[in-house]
Amino acid sequence: MQANDLSAYRNLWDKDFLGWPSVSTSPVHKDHITDWITSQTSQGLAFQADEPQPAGAQVTGDIAVVYYRVTYKWLDKNGQGAAHTIRVTRGGRKGRVGRSLGECR
Repeated sequence: MQANDLSAYRNLWDKDFLGWPSVSTSPVHKDHITDWITSQTSQGLAFQADEPQPAGAQVTGDIAVVYYRVTYKWLDKNGQGAAHTIRVTRGGRKGRVGRSLGECR
């Protein structure tokens, strides 16, 4: 994500992805998963994030849900930006390794 490789970022998500980025007014499908990024990069900001910190996980049958804390900044041209820590929830299904079905932030 920090390299702003939107194609690689989009490939992380399953074709049936549904998530709700905090900047969106409603849940979005895979075709809009990068909107939260382009809304900031179009203003000249650059994304910087720490490594996600695992907070918990639950596997039930073929469904897994994982929780993380992520601290990030949108940096201006001077490298300045406020830090924000958010909670991220990701869900996936067995057999779709590496592809998230859903996410909330």
